[in-house]
Amino acid sequence: MRIGLLTGGGDCAGLNAAIRATVRAGSSYGDEFVGFHHGWRGVVEDESSTLTTADTKGILQSGARYFAPLASTPTSMKVASPRS
Repeated sequence: MRIGLLTGGGDCAGLNAAIRATVRAGSSYGDEFVGFHHGWRGVVEDESSTLTTADTKGILQSGARYFAPLASTPTSMKVASPRS
């Protein structure tokens, strides 16, 4: 199964640990992970990267938000109208 991880908003204690645990546990079952950067904007603009257990190694000590989320929501984003 391919699973996308998205974070948004401000800081959240334990978020990097949750990301690391999710990737490690899912990978042991053969799941693949994609992390979306910059909140919902990353989903819309395809700003993503593949996540492996090696990619998440050391994030517990980093103290920074792994995906650099923004406080963007789908309803706050400007979407181009379809061309006629």
